[in-house]
Amino acid sequence: GPGYLPNTGDAGIALYGTANGLVSGNDISGNQALAGIFADNYGGTLLGNQIEDNDIHDNGGSGVTVYHGVGGSATIHANRIHDNTGWGIDLGWNGVTPNDALDADTGPNNLQNFPVLTWASNAVALGATTVQLDVDAEASTAYTLELFSNTACDVGGYGEGAQYFTSVTLSATDVGGHRSVAITVPAVAAGKWITGTLTHPDGSTSEFSNCVQVSSAAPSVPSGVFFWDPASG
Repeated sequence: GPGYLPNTGDAGIALYGTANGLVSGNDISGNQALAGIFADNYGGTLLGNQIEDNDIHDNGGSGVTVYHGVGGSATIHANRIHDNTGWGIDLGWNGVTPNDALDADTGPNNLQNFPVLTWASNAVALGATTVQLDVDAEASTAYTLELFSNTACDVGGYGEGAQYFTSVTLSATDVGGHRSVAITVPAVAAGKWITGTLTHPDGSTSEFSNCVQVSSAAPSVPSGVFFWDPASG
């Protein structure tokens, strides 16, 4: 439930060996610790957890660390994660985990691949922001994309997620695990930075993507890019 949880130990909230838990509505601030939320030792599975609507910031480590486990399923949904000394979301407690072909690797949250954002522009759709991104992950799989805005990008070009603003279920990837799409979302101010996460149908959420800055100029759009307004279905 809601609460302010300063901490100098492992984490603001440490989850050890517990599945199907719900951590919701907390303000986890100012911890000089491993993470705001640290999830470890789940016997290979962190099943059905939703870490939602938390404000996780100013921690000594990452916002959320998912550590140990093969085939885990930590669903990290609709949080505000920002201003951490470490990464916003860290699968494996080892920094950014690179994407791999067909997302075949295993580990915490199956080391779910993150989306790769290409550009964000306010000049494509009137009164809205269009974000272009690529998904390279498992074949024939429909992922949930969440997008966040930030006032700055983390060192190294990857993000956190200061302000959650949309969640959409993308059409399934092709047989090569690829999906390229430009989607129209509520307007985000030019100059802000957008990041995203992917969540697999099994509930495993990725680390944050790279950052792209919202531009007021029109992008250079390659032929064949599919534009989709999620509000229209």
